[in-house]
Amino acid sequence: MAMYDGDNTYNGVPLSAAIYNTAVKNAGCHGASDTIACLRELDYTKFLNTANSVPGIMAYNSVPESYLPRPDGLVLTALPEKLVIQGKYSSVPFVISDQEDEGTIFALYQNNLTTAEHIVDYLYSLYFFDTSRRAD
Repeated sequence: MAMYDGDNTYNGVPLSAAIYNTAVKNAGCHGASDTIACLRELDYTKFLNTANSVPGIMAYNSVPESYLPRPDGLVLTALPEKLVIQGKYSSVPFVISDQEDEGTIFALYQNNLTTAEHIVDYLYSLYFFDTSRRAD
């Protein structure tokens, strides 16, 4: 666990501001004094449309989906790989596995990545912005 620098005793639950604010705006709740209450009062269709208004699994940038954990400086203070290098994680047991065609579905929506440069740009802009742009 890398949230809160591995401190698994933290009790708060802060919100992911950028995605939350986008969803609030798309729901028409951006002027409400209590945006959570406004979201809770939405009918099913309006809430569904709001939840689907941010990039999802079938979007061009599907892999870094909107509702995944993001570094926010508080809950997740840095990228997970950096927290592991810094030893800021709690060693807790978990089960992990994969399958033979793991990730294949994500390739369906990036069919315009046809050159090495396109792939480098895509990966650099979504995942590896702290690294070299070399495509060796």
